[in-house]
Amino acid sequence: MSSTLTEADIADSIRPYVRLSSRTPEALMQELDSEGWKRAYVDGGKVVQSFLQAGLISEITLTHIPILIGEGLPLLDISIETWICSTSKHAPIHRAW
Repeated sequence: MSSTLTEADIADSIRPYVRLSSRTPEALMQELDSEGWKRAYVDGGKVVQSFLQAGLISEITLTHIPILIGEGLPLLDISIETWICSTSKHAPIHRAW
């Protein structure tokens, strides 16, 4: 999902494995499900937040990396600890730190 990327931004070598979409998370997952897909890799702070808010995340791998160069957007609007406590009853949590 992207509101800024276009097909021209996708390298030819990975084009068969990548799909761009501007659909809502719910609509995108319904489309993928109708095509037989059962899992999707979701990445990027705002995209992950939209899938979390829609209740579409069943498993998450969270890597905590400090921002060393430049600036970045946080994945979550709340602390990692708060998020883990609020979602632990819905999805398995594998804490590696």
